[in-house]
Amino acid sequence: MISRWGPFTNMRSVMSSGQLVIDRAQGSYVWDEDGNKYLDAHGGLWLTNVGYGRQEIVEAMHKQSEKLNWFSSFSGFANRPSLELADRLVQLLGPDNMGAVFYSNDGSEAVETALKLSREYWKLVGNPTKTKLIGREHAYHGVTMGALSVAGITANRKDFEPL
Repeated sequence: MISRWGPFTNMRSVMSSGQLVIDRAQGSYVWDEDGNKYLDAHGGLWLTNVGYGRQEIVEAMHKQSEKLNWFSSFSGFANRPSLELADRLVQLLGPDNMGAVFYSNDGSEAVETALKLSREYWKLVGNPTKTKLIGREHAYHGVTMGALSVAGITANRKDFEPL
């Protein structure tokens, strides 16, 4: 029995052939449980890949988790590292181009949030009927309903239409 169903997974194929279980990673490579090495060619699809086994990142995460590993950002709460990173990003991109950073957990959530912020913006400036969006053919924007609605991969959308 297979109890885990991953995104974009043909479960019939998994049921007949089994799952490829990744055991470890280093740099841009991953190894399965049998020791076979693979180049991770889609690491950026669900996360921004900085490579595996980066000791400086592990140490920074460990150090921060000993102090505060998480706290809600709702209702005006923040933590110093997130504020410092936001300041750095705004400076890198230029305050005229980006005045603030809105963090999200993944790309789908980022697209969903951008859609909502776009809708809110046009309402606030007095143009609430401006709701049309432009998307690209063959573009992947995520798996949420909003992200699917602007994505251009028909096979990913068809089972959920109309969006």
